[in-house]
Amino acid sequence: MGRHQINALTTIINTKKDRGGAVRVGLKLGDVLGNHVQSKICKMESPHDQELFSELSLNSEVISLPQVTALKQTIDIALQKDLDLTNVLILTRVPSNIEVSEYDIVHLHNPIPLAAMIQMAIKCKRAGVPYCITTHGISKLPDTPDSEDLSRWQIPFFEYCFFKPYLSVLKNAAHLFALSEHDKQLLLEHFPEQSVSVTPNGVELNPPEGNDIERAKQEFQIPKDKPILLFVGKIHKGKGIDDLIAIHKEIQVDHRTIVAGQPEDQRYVNKIESTEDSLEYVGYTTKSQLKLLYRRADIFVFPTRTDVFPLVVLEAMAAGTPVVSTTVGGIPEQVTSEVGILTQPNDPEEMAERTTELLKNETRLQQLSQNAYERIKANYTWNTVARQVAEEYRTIIR
Repeated sequence: MGRHQINALTTIINTKKDRGGAVRVGLKLGDVLGNHVQSKICKMESPHDQELFSELSLNSEVISLPQVTALKQTIDIALQKDLDLTNVLILTRVPSNIEVSEYDIVHLHNPIPLAAMIQMAIKCKRAGVPYCITTHGISKLPDTPDSEDLSRWQIPFFEYCFFKPYLSVLKNAAHLFALSEHDKQLLLEHFPEQSVSVTPNGVELNPPEGNDIERAKQEFQIPKDKPILLFVGKIHKGKGIDDLIAIHKEIQVDHRTIVAGQPEDQRYVNKIESTEDSLEYVGYTTKSQLKLLYRRADIFVFPTRTDVFPLVVLEAMAAGTPVVSTTVGGIPEQVTSEVGILTQPNDPEEMAERTTELLKNETRLQQLSQNAYERIKANYTWNTVARQVAEEYRTIIR
């Protein structure tokens, strides 16, 4: 089959608030796939869309899908609470200018709201069009009741209204794209006969620029004469924010820690902001600001407790920033001993000690930095990833 003969529809499932890694990856991948197949993108609407499309420098049009929230609102009113958990009940509508039967394959990203993903999967089945799914976050799901502090009644709701139905959607897919070998093995445990391949997230190279130190001082008041540690991610329990604060306090080198990301849990934002001035929360940043922070940082510190194949780790490496993180999910596939250091999760003392050692060894720090950049350049550019996905499409519809 020739290069541009496949007609693929990328579909991004998301809540109005969600602009995290899975959404960004789905949009960027769908855009770059246009270099290899005929590609169209649709996405559930969000007030952040235009800002997000601009940040990602998309060349493709993105068709907006509505958020149908009547069922969620009914449940929330009955419970007298606006719960994130009931986001699984949000539906959508496919506009008249998208006819699923006209496509060779539909690629689904992000399982929340699950009801909307189920809708799209059913439309594909009725139209006789195979659908595939990139399983963002699959290895984190069994830990959700603990990581999200679900109550006794919320746990069965999660189990029967999300987890089990999601597994059914995965089982009936024509193919699953796992982000890591770790996730592939997890999927095969659930679905031994399923077609699964490993296709990692992609990332843009972000080489250092000559004025980074001065710009960082102007935009974020980052001092020129101190080593900088950086954390990027949603601010909630699962990302190890408590451990990050402990690591910051225990490092035996004068430094500053910058925390950037979406404030998912205000309790943890408050904890960060109540700590000493050398630990600073800068909130959700623009793409340009984030790229600057990655380049300015000396070490990317990411004490996550539950993750899959975090895009932020690749983004840090794409800027030549060494990574100190944990052994959860697919992170060991991203971070080898040549580009960073891994410790067990929930061990801030060990991570602080290893980070301190690295800050005191300038030669090793520079070598890890160079290796990190070269690893991204060789394995994780968007065009490399999109080419792999396009080849898998050809196998699926052959």
